Amino acid sequence: MPIYASRGDVRLLIIYLLIISVSISSASILVILSGLSASSAAFWRLFIATVFLLLSRRKFVRPSGFRALAVSALSGVFLGLHFALWMESLFLVPVFESTLLVDTYPLLLLVMERLALGGQVRAREVVGLLSGAVFLYLFLGGPGLKLSEGDVYAMISSLFVASYFLLGRVARSRFGLSTVEYVIPTYATASLTALLYSLVKGSFQVIDTPHRILFALLLALVPMIGGHTLMNYLLGFFKSNIVTSIVFTEPIGASILAYLVLGQVLEPYKVLLGLGVIASVVLVWV
Repeated sequence: MPIYASRGDVRLLIIYLLIISVSISSASILVILSGLSASSAAFWRLFIATVFLLLSRRKFVRPSGFRALAVSALSGVFLGLHFALWMESLFLVPVFESTLLVDTYPLLLLVMERLALGGQVRAREVVGLLSGAVFLYLFLGGPGLKLSEGDVYAMISSLFVASYFLLGRVARSRFGLSTVEYVIPTYATASLTALLYSLVKGSFQVIDTPHRILFALLLALVPMIGGHTLMNYLLGFFKSNIVTSIVFTEPIGASILAYLVLGQVLEPYKVLLGLGVIASVVLVWV
């Protein structure tokens, strides 16, 4: 249940969730069309979003204390690695496969929260974890399972984003940080992490053409501000499972865009197995 449960608030929540769904579903296509390397797209998305948020502030963001900044910074490291590896996977496997593997993170987050924060495991969570594992195993090939490089990138990325959300919950609840107090140091650290990753890999690219500038801006303003940042804002008013459940629409929305824009066609059995994975995650998280 939301903290604010009036009819107007529910309508506003639905509008916000629709914006988030469209925003995050566009990310995959924008990355592929940007003309940038995966790690460069990750850096510019995060860096421009950080600058935009800093410039939008009328007041200086007060220091949050060493512990809060340390948690935010570590969260940023996980976020930067998440984006870098996930975007790598987009150039190696179909969009649906990449986003589906990444968006299994609620299954990982459930396990991490129970281990780190405690709490009773519900029967439906056990069912969801088991069914999700089975559907994912079949989706990836079943008995003849052979993980591609793109699959590995996406799955590691899922672990990193689960860690990011876990630390975000700690930072917001334990230290009482506002959305901006949390996301600015987190995004700044994430952009630095993505930059270091791209420099080490030798794949850093500047946005030196109108095309690259346009898509870097779109990546920062649409999926980053309209997606991740708006989700972080709503987490201050609604339960995390209500807000983050919107990510379950990303593989579907992104695959539709991939079909329309990139001509990526999915095999029907993979669609059905993928929907089974999504249903399992919903069972666990909602």
